Amino acid sequence: MPRKAKKENIKSNVNERHIKIYDKLLDNIEYLLEGFSKGITNAEYELTEVPKSAISTLDFLVASVVKIQKGHRIALGLDDDLPEEGSEPKITFIQGVDIKKV
Repeated sequence: MPRKAKKENIKSNVNERHIKIYDKLLDNIEYLLEGFSKGITNAEYELTEVPKSAISTLDFLVASVVKIQKGHRIALGLDDDLPEEGSEPKITFIQGVDIKKV
């Protein structure tokens, strides 16, 4: 097998493995988010009284989904024509949160 074809085959195999891993990670994050969502929906506090730990957990889950999406897009070659920098937001906004209570 020519060297270039072998390199492309390795790259293809690695990307397939990454896609499988990203799919599993996304399934796990979805499961965690469902459980978290049920728990926070059934909680006995107003939206503006959501504890910092709940906000941090939600922020972590959202950040995980963003990273998984980025990994998927890289593995699938969907962003080959786009510049790498500037594709992720620098600031995260959470609507409905009273800043004084955070």
